[in-house]
Formats: sequence, structure tokens, C-alpha cells
Amino acid sequence: SVEAETLHYLCDYLQNLADKVNSYYGAERILGDDKEGQFQRLTLVLAAAFVLQAGLKILGIQAPTEL
Repeated sequence: SVEAETLHYLCDYLQNLADKVNSYYGAERILGDDKEGQFQRLTLVLAAAFVLQAGLKILGIQAPTEL
């Protein structure tokens, strides 16, 4: 089916997103003294986590609850 033939696009997207979030998480201090900046950084990371979980669910893969 077309869906099965195009799943690699989703896999590539999720891998790219995970790589970027990992790099960002390693380079930026997510929690800190700057409360507004902290909220923005945390929101960004949580949004990425939501997208990753949804993508993995589409693929039939259970996302880990913690690393």
C-alpha cells in the first residue's frame, strides 16, 4: 500500500527531530533562573516530545516513558 511505502518519510522526520532535540537539550540549559525563557524552552522540548510520541504511535512503537 501507499502508506507502507511512505512510512520511511515519517521515520526520517522523527529521527531528524530526535537528533535536533538531543542537540538542543545538550547545548541549552532548559531549567534555570530566567523563568520566561525556561517556560519557552520547556514548552519547545515538550512539544517535540509530543510529536515524537505521536509519530512512534503511528509506527506502532511504544515510546519510552523515561530515558
